[in-house]
Amino acid sequence: MGTGFDVESLNSTVLSENQGIIPRAVHHLFSQIDERRREAQETGHPAPEFKVSAQFVELYNEEVFDLIDPDGKVS
Repeated sequence: MGTGFDVESLNSTVLSENQGIIPRAVHHLFSQIDERRREAQETGHPAPEFKVSAQFVELYNEEVFDLIDPDGKVS
C-alpha cells in the first residue's frame, strides 16, 4: 500500500506512477471535493461543505495500532 513518498512529486499536481494507494486515494478524494465545489459555483448553488477525517492504522501481531494517535492503540 505504502505512501510512495517522493520529494519530487510533492511539487507536482500529476500523480507519479510510483505513488502508492494512499496518496492516490487522498488525491482522488480532494480532487472530487474541488470538482463538487466548482460545479456548485458554476450553477449558482451554495458550495457544499465537507468534513474529512482519517486514521492511519497498522495491523501487527493481531493488534491494530493508530499511527497518528500518540497513544498508538485502537480500541
